[in-house]
Amino acid sequence: MLALMSRHLPLWPLALAALVPAPSGCGGSDESAGSSGGGGPPGPTQIEPFPLPAAQHEHGDPSGPEQQMLELIQRARANPAAEGELLANLPEAQTAIAQYGVDTAKLVADFASYEPAPPLAFDPQLAEAARFHSDDMATNGFQGHEGTAGDKLADRIKQAGYVYSRVGENVFARAKSVTHCQAAFLIDWGNEDLGHRLLTLDLENRMRHVGLSIIENPSNSNVGPLVVTQDFGMPMDDSLRYLVGVVYADLNGNGAYDPAEGLPDAYIVPDQGGFYAVTSWSGGYAIPFSPGLGELRVQLQSAPGKAVQQKTATIADENVNLDFLLE
Repeated sequence: MLALMSRHLPLWPLALAALVPAPSGCGGSDESAGSSGGGGPPGPTQIEPFPLPAAQHEHGDPSGPEQQMLELIQRARANPAAEGELLANLPEAQTAIAQYGVDTAKLVADFASYEPAPPLAFDPQLAEAARFHSDDMATNGFQGHEGTAGDKLADRIKQAGYVYSRVGENVFARAKSVTHCQAAFLIDWGNEDLGHRLLTLDLENRMRHVGLSIIENPSNSNVGPLVVTQDFGMPMDDSLRYLVGVVYADLNGNGAYDPAEGLPDAYIVPDQGGFYAVTSWSGGYAIPFSPGLGELRVQLQSAPGKAVQQKTATIADENVNLDFLLE
């Protein structure tokens, strides 16, 4: 059953949640830093490379802006209290905060009350559904959850082959930037039901996957400069947990991932499990594991057999985030 979670007004984003009842993170740590002993200058520590597991997991190929949006979502889910403080003072949000009379003190207090949620794994089927809808909105110049062919969220998700227990969607066809879109969904200005916020932060229903699509500078002037679709999902067969993250160099020194900072074609190799990953061109990756696996070591390899960094992570009953920051 589909439940509309925001009003169809042209100047703010829309959120949709489709909930089908289902039958009845731990973080990572860095072990790679080290230097040679003695009185000489520090040098790199040799890391014995792990062999590649049997299969490569394909998580999709998000663009730089899509990866940036995913990282912002992960940040907000990991620490809602800090995100609320940031949103209340975000320069790009101040015009809308004033226009819609957002109570920033309440915003900060609300976010401080939210429990953290585990990270989401980027899913290629959800991304396919999101891109189909973003293309439709960008081409035909509209914002909404129903496509020009009459397709609904559930139609697009099923067409993409994602078998779900529940799914939800946020759309914003007139976002000014990735950070502006993030603020619009999380502050949720103009929407009393706060549907975008509830969906993004898992405040009502737990999600495991996400697919994102951002169309930049569409030819139809009724929308843009960014046309955004976010599709969230919980699979019907929820039998896997994911190690997710991004490999990047912080070129501008802002302490966060930005487009064009990701490292493509890097190998993420765990010492357990049946899968490894190769980073997409935006630097992101995801690797599935059985829940409750426990502690594992994970290597960043520049090529098979050439380990660059090594970290540890613990796979329990939720997805886990593990980024690799390049020197």
